[in-house]
Amino acid sequence: MLQDSLTHPIHDPSQGDDTWKERVFTLWDELADFEASRGHIARNHLLQVLSDLVGATNAEWIGFMKLDEAPEGDPMLGWRPRLVQNCPDDPVASDRIRQAIREMERGEPDQTAITAAQRAGQFRIESLDEMVEATWFESRGFREYYTDIGRASSLWISIPVCDRAEVHLGLHRGPERPAFGEAERSILRFCLRGLRWFYRQQMLNEGIGVVQSPLTEAERMVLRGLLDGLSEKAIAEVVNQSRHTTHGHVKRIFRKYCVRSRSELMALWLRGSFGPSGKTDCPEAAARAGEG
Repeated sequence: MLQDSLTHPIHDPSQGDDTWKERVFTLWDELADFEASRGHIARNHLLQVLSDLVGATNAEWIGFMKLDEAPEGDPMLGWRPRLVQNCPDDPVASDRIRQAIREMERGEPDQTAITAAQRAGQFRIESLDEMVEATWFESRGFREYYTDIGRASSLWISIPVCDRAEVHLGLHRGPERPAFGEAERSILRFCLRGLRWFYRQQMLNEGIGVVQSPLTEAERMVLRGLLDGLSEKAIAEVVNQSRHTTHGHVKRIFRKYCVRSRSELMALWLRGSFGPSGKTDCPEAAARAGEG
């Protein structure tokens, strides 16, 4: 399909083409069928289907959370990336993203990140030229984070999940294809606006914007086992650690989500939502999350 669409949109809603809608409807059903413990696989599936629909070469999911207290003079206004996933997996792109994150943590973010933070709180689809001044395209940021890794045209979709969390999706094309246009924006808007339940579930899976202290990679692996209904003994075998270590991770997961049992933990996913602030309904959550 891509080979036949190097100069025209793959699908163009303005010309009465609505064949893509059936794929979107199928995608929604597919996302609903993923088990909660398979969030990372579900995210990759979403990115792959979006790329196919609009002819993107690659895509990424970035989960942002807002710190309770932003450092003084912070150009990111307290927003920090806490989860990055590329599709397809690209070690070079991943390395550049980690570099960008380090710059954010040092208080030296790229202009695109500053703009995204300043515009937080509303659903938006933006091209790079809508986010930065023309001079930015001559900067190191454009060269290192886009042209050097084969990105000539990009669309960024920013999706508020709650007051403390946003999902940012990036879709990119190489120089062999034309820039994204209104046809692709229309498809993405239709596809993504109605998936708030999915974004909330993904943030719950990673603890982004929900707990004060982000989950470690080991805790994420244990959480997947809990969501699958595995015993602590079985989880320990799956992740290759002692039962004592696994039990410690389970206790910390409960504290971070401010729950006392598996049933309370599962109830968060069954509700599929949390408060506007992104925190669970427990005034002791922040203090307890820091224990252990």
